[in-house]
Amino acid sequence: MAALKGESYRPAFPSLTHLENPAYVSSGADFDRTCTHHVNHTFGVHRVYIIASRSLSQNTENVQKLEQALGDRHVATWPGFSPHTPWNEVLDATKDAMQKEADCIVTIGGGSLTDGAKAMLLLLANGITTLEQLREFQVKAADTQKKLLASGADKQSITSKDIPCISPNIPLICIPTTLSGGEYSHFAGGTDPETGHKSILGHPFCGPRLIINDAKLTTTSPEWVWLSTGVRGIDHCVEAFCRLQPEDTEMDREALEAFKCLVSGLLLTKKDWHDEQARLDCMLGVNRVMIMLKKGITPGASHGIGHQLGPMGVGHGETSCILLPAVLIYNARVNAEKQERMKAALWSECSVSSVLRERGLTQPSSGLVDALDAVFRELGMPRSLREKGIGEDRYSTLAKNSLRDPCCTANAIPITKEEQVLEILTIMFGVKLRGKALTAIILACAGLDFLEFGYDQGLLGGILSGDRFREMLGEPGPTMEGLLSGIYTVGCAGGALVSFIWGEKLGRVGSILWANVIVIIGAVIQTACYSYWQMFVARIIAGIGVGLSTVSVPILQSETLPARNRGAMLVIQSALINAGVAIASWLTFATLFSNSSLQWRFPIAMQVFFSAIVLALCFFIPETPRWLVSRGRHEEARAVIAQLADTTEDDLLVEGQLQEILDNVKEENLNETSWSDTFHNKTPMRNLHRVVLGMGPYMMNQWSGINSITYYLTYTLQNYLGFERDLALILASVSFTQYAILSWPPYFYIDKIVTPIGLDSIQGNYYWVWAGVNALFVPLVFFFGVETAGSSLEMVDQDFIEEPRIFMGLNPRHRKVLRATKEDEEQRFRRSSLTGTEKVDGGTERVEAVH
Repeated sequence: MAALKGESYRPAFPSLTHLENPAYVSSGADFDRTCTHHVNHTFGVHRVYIIASRSLSQNTENVQKLEQALGDRHVATWPGFSPHTPWNEVLDATKDAMQKEADCIVTIGGGSLTDGAKAMLLLLANGITTLEQLREFQVKAADTQKKLLASGADKQSITSKDIPCISPNIPLICIPTTLSGGEYSHFAGGTDPETGHKSILGHPFCGPRLIINDAKLTTTSPEWVWLSTGVRGIDHCVEAFCRLQPEDTEMDREALEAFKCLVSGLLLTKKDWHDEQARLDCMLGVNRVMIMLKKGITPGASHGIGHQLGPMGVGHGETSCILLPAVLIYNARVNAEKQERMKAALWSECSVSSVLRERGLTQPSSGLVDALDAVFRELGMPRSLREKGIGEDRYSTLAKNSLRDPCCTANAIPITKEEQVLEILTIMFGVKLRGKALTAIILACAGLDFLEFGYDQGLLGGILSGDRFREMLGEPGPTMEGLLSGIYTVGCAGGALVSFIWGEKLGRVGSILWANVIVIIGAVIQTACYSYWQMFVARIIAGIGVGLSTVSVPILQSETLPARNRGAMLVIQSALINAGVAIASWLTFATLFSNSSLQWRFPIAMQVFFSAIVLALCFFIPETPRWLVSRGRHEEARAVIAQLADTTEDDLLVEGQLQEILDNVKEENLNETSWSDTFHNKTPMRNLHRVVLGMGPYMMNQWSGINSITYYLTYTLQNYLGFERDLALILASVSFTQYAILSWPPYFYIDKIVTPIGLDSIQGNYYWVWAGVNALFVPLVFFFGVETAGSSLEMVDQDFIEEPRIFMGLNPRHRKVLRATKEDEEQRFRRSSLTGTEKVDGGTERVEAVH
């Protein structure tokens, strides 16, 4: 066959000489001229049936251009198929092609229409036109394949003679506009419209005889389609290279080359949509991918689970962006070395490494998952099922359907149980951020949560003294003012109780999510209220949310942040409470001059803003390793530890920390302590003594009187010192700003119920009470306090065992600060991974936070 001028015409699978139906690839010439040339001279057919992409038909003239080039040989054009190729639409097209007596099918487009056209070849040859006939045919084909495989036949060695059906006898020409790669396969996937289950039809003569690659034509494809189908090719490369099957040097080399072509080409086309050379490189990469699959490589769980997401409305390439990183994390224990080789291949490409560096990655400290995550984000691809509207309520069905797919059993770690699929789906929530970036998100989430807490503390005083507020709701009086502030604390106590009852079930992140939803509900009711009793109820609701969050956030921090500097980070978070107070004060001053209810409703509504940001940040934070271990999800815990430490899962640091958590949880389960045991000193550990010491600093915070200023400074300046409200607000705002800058200790609660009455009774002398209480704290801390900075919990245990005196502060050794460095922690964890978690008198060693 003579090629057109400028056309490159070559075998699609040059190394596979045994193929019954060899395909050829054409490139370099316009698609319409190339197709017409081969219709006339290569195949000699006369009745060409076109199946065209709907978007191409509606938005371009390319389909019309092809029809005109074919002239009288063109008999009809079918307007493509819906996503995931519903079998009923394929059967309708088959009946239409029969009526038109088609002797050649040409597809122009990609994805579903290519699968549909391949299936049509088999349906036309065997006269199948109904869904019932198709199902019967599939059952017979499946039984035949099982018998052949049971007899020892290799799947790739099955020929047309082994299949009990009439072989397709008309040629298929594919003109792809995407990178789905379906044009290189003789298998066709479709979806049963009644069950939603995806199934496969296959026959050696279902594959196209000619693939025409036209780089310019592919620019008409929507960007997300081009990129997502290219990502599917990346998925093929990764799962082929990191496969369960034995080593194959030639195939591994092919996979790496295809991988580099696709990743580099996609990034270049994202940067320059009309880069035709980059597009041809992508197409070459897809061709190489399909050579691997032709040789018998079965993809893994990313494909197996992804096939079931199709009927749920998630595109093929989108499933790869979401699932592949999670599957890699799941498989890392058996193919970490291969993942490292693929990562090195990416960094060797200049166009790829520049993107990775721009996104803050370095080759030594990042893994393949990090690199792919950065690439997918650069391409603008979705990174979670939540983004595609798939909730956890559908996970069970997804897991059951996935087990039917042979790709799951071919995974590097064979997937044979629903629990394994669910584990992979859960891992997806923990692969977004790593190391410092993830730590920053956790700190931001915790900081904003405490800032919102401070904001609410600083808000009430300015609101209560507002003219518009009092005009609309009336004069509150000291009792109601005390109730409004105090009932918030009651709500907080209720929130803490909620955390005690349901916190472990909800998880750390789940508790914070629910807490901020409750805060938003309370804030909305406060904003819309028209009476003090509405405000009263809303303050309780908001308090419950804040109480739940202020219990959950410190636990999240203590279980995720490095122990060596956890104390300093917690101090910073507590200082943000003061910043929230200052923001509230300045905002109430900013709305002072409004003559409408906006004067007080807008500052209250701002609580929603802070909580909404916290809610958004929670979606980037994985559950803590300790909570995951307590639920028996050990491999997920391992992945999160590696994610937090920005290292690989096989690092001894990760293994050591996981082992320590496993030992701690096991010991706690074996030696559960009752509530009564907590409040006596019968054991050498002196539980009651330690509980009092732990509660002491927080009680001192409450008794210091600082929150009487926080809540009532504006009120005091205006009502007892006679300042105008605007000046009172300015002075209070300046005071709170200074407070935010210079104050670092954590201040949480104050007895808010009696404060307004006390102020009314003894006025300014009430602050002498707080001065006396504060003076009392100095000797209490000196004589009773124990320094725990840098000490492990077991070292603290030993201090209490060896020092029977209540006045432990008199021993200089108990005031000594131990500075635990990063190297100390890493050495301890790595040592634990080799020798087991260190024990001191039967206890498990952990490093205590500096508070």
